[in-house]
Amino acid sequence: MREKEFNIIGLSHNQTSIGSFVVVLSEKDGEEKIPIIVKSSDATNITYAINDDEIKKSSIYDLVRSMTKHFLITLQKIEIYDVIEGIFYVKLKFINEDEEIYLDCSIGDALVLSAVYSMSIIVSKKVSDDYAIILNEDGSVEIPKKEPTEVLEESIEQLEALIKEALVCEEYEKAAKLRDEIEVLKGNG
Repeated sequence: MREKEFNIIGLSHNQTSIGSFVVVLSEKDGEEKIPIIVKSSDATNITYAINDDEIKKSSIYDLVRSMTKHFLITLQKIEIYDVIEGIFYVKLKFINEDEEIYLDCSIGDALVLSAVYSMSIIVSKKVSDDYAIILNEDGSVEIPKKEPTEVLEESIEQLEALIKEALVCEEYEKAAKLRDEIEVLKGNG
């Protein structure tokens, strides 16, 4: 799966929900955008971090900054890897001399850490395919089109997963039919 790099480019009031804000991520080497709704306190902290102001209240960001400084740990990657029922799932990758450590994190905290550390956010292909938009100059919104080869690869991957399930359930005829479908998609059948 191809991941994409995104950076925070904007923050504004959410027109549909009082007390929340929309953070807009922009693809580093492309035109896709991902809007993410965050709570007011996260928006405030993101604004402070973007403007290089000190975050007023002691928080998780201070803890992460202290841990990375005192324990010689580096925050290497912030990744949005999934969205389930509108909730963005994020993991942080830390490294030290000997190991990699992955920790789950809320989207709000991840966005603040991205701003504090001036880091891009890595977004999985699945998330960008499902949530990215393109904002045109006239203000209209487009949904990016998947490349035909990407759709074909996803179809083949899904069929292969179904084959595995069929084999586990000892449904050999079904597995054979699925195998034949894959061959047709690949142009071999």
